[in-house]
Amino acid sequence: MQERGFFMENNQEQELDLNQLMKVRRDKLENLKEEGKNPYEITKFNRTNTAGEIKANYDKFAEKRCYCSR
Repeated sequence: MQERGFFMENNQEQELDLNQLMKVRRDKLENLKEEGKNPYEITKFNRTNTAGEIKANYDKFAEKRCYCSR
């Protein structure tokens, strides 16, 4: 029986954590909207090099300013 109580408490904690996470996300969404930004806009970047190329030619890229994105 103690195990069941533990799992119930654990589930309640996870639910509170999830509720807090959802609140944070809603707040961030609202802030973006207030700033006039479209939170659902798809942003694309042109890739100039792959990670493998950078790794293979590290010395060449070490001097350059690099920008990374997913």
